Amino acid sequence: MLKVRGGIAVIRASNFGNLITILDEDSLLENLSMTRLKRIFEKFGYTFVPSEILELDYTGKNGGVNGFRSWRLRFFDYT
Repeated sequence: MLKVRGGIAVIRASNFGNLITILDEDSLLENLSMTRLKRIFEKFGYTFVPSEILELDYTGKNGGVNGFRSWRLRFFDYT
């Protein structure tokens, strides 16, 4: 978690690959803060995934996983 003006931004790394996101980043973080955070994530080998993409319907075809409503649930939730 990251304390910011207006609340707390949740930073979450995925258990599947080097993916990382900040939930609700658009409403809590300024552009400069996002730019800095993305550089830090990249430095440590993470690929940043914007939170709005994660709310799209999950359309993956991985036979080992089923029943996920969104990409967030597939890659960033407890499975």
